[in-house]
Amino acid sequence: VELFSDTLEFDYWSPETLKAAVDALSFVSGRASPVGLPERDDDSFWVSNMAMVVLPESKLKQYLNNNPDQRVVASRIVFDAFHTAMSAMDLTRITMDPSLSPLSEVPNEFESPRLFIGDFAAAESRLALAAHRIKRIIQISYHPLDELWKRDDITYSTHILPSLGDGGAAPVHEAILMASEEVASALNEYSDGGGAVLVTCTTGDEHACAVCALYLSRRLGISKEDAANRISELRPSCRIDPEWLHSDLSPRTEKTKRVLSCNMLSRLSRTASNPSMGFDSPKRMRRVSSGKNVAD
Repeated sequence: VELFSDTLEFDYWSPETLKAAVDALSFVSGRASPVGLPERDDDSFWVSNMAMVVLPESKLKQYLNNNPDQRVVASRIVFDAFHTAMSAMDLTRITMDPSLSPLSEVPNEFESPRLFIGDFAAAESRLALAAHRIKRIIQISYHPLDELWKRDDITYSTHILPSLGDGGAAPVHEAILMASEEVASALNEYSDGGGAVLVTCTTGDEHACAVCALYLSRRLGISKEDAANRISELRPSCRIDPEWLHSDLSPRTEKTKRVLSCNMLSRLSRTASNPSMGFDSPKRMRRVSSGKNVAD
């Protein structure tokens, strides 16, 4: 266990090591975006392959050569670390029921799903983001958010929601519309299968769901109600206010274009009326309290 204690801190891996680990998972799963993991006792993968990829010059290799009976134990340690990082991510993959769309063919992003919904914590699991090939994170928030994994070539943007007393902010429905337009642009940019898009809000159950519902409606030519129902089927905790999808849009001005990309560590309010609430995720609180900075 001591040999692994520091090495399996995925947040501190180099981008090259992270890519090597994800490529190894992709190879064994036969998928571009691995979802399942090899069995826990599969030491031929977790030790001979994965451990030697991420720990090529470590003391572990010499230890296991001298103690082959410990290979299964080592396999379980590596598996548990990967499984914990992957399963902790609250992600919903957006797929489409072909019967709902008048289109003759379901668009590629739904045949090989590349659109995800999650909460803010979902945007922090570096290993899971890499495993799902997520290259764009679109955040719906009341405040600017930090960009944790820019060094992994992830692009961030934050669509700012109106808060009390902020008379110049765009209404919620406009922020939802602008975010849905960015989803369409990002998926078009990654149309060759080179990346996926994650849409997040505080819980992953409200504004992010509305963004994806509006995108589905426009992309597939279905009603907003059918699109919202489909999101609810995929993510049962979904709560979409119909006004976010149906309100008449006012003309946009430079003042109302509140789309930010920032490198700022913020204390994000869960509601517009209570900006004094604490950190929006445990990782940000741990990182600040410990003085560590994982987003070099």
